[in-house]
Amino acid sequence: MIFGEEEKAIINNKLQKIKNNIINKPKVIITYFVPDLKKSGGKYVTVIDNVKKIDEYKHCLIMVSQIEIPISEIIEIHI
Repeated sequence: MIFGEEEKAIINNKLQKIKNNIINKPKVIITYFVPDLKKSGGKYVTVIDNVKKIDEYKHCLIMVSQIEIPISEIIEIHI
């Protein structure tokens, strides 16, 4: 899915809110794309969890359940 500047700005604003509140491990609903490793395509996955950390080196969110979500694959965030 290709986002326009407005969609990217919305996601970036929500990521900033999460970052500003990371000490409280905010609960979020995140939908992101998981590519299929064997063929082209993939699937969209929705996770409801608390954010443990934003790993700026790996460009991903690390959830309390240890799921790592690549920031570049996020299509929607609800805080």
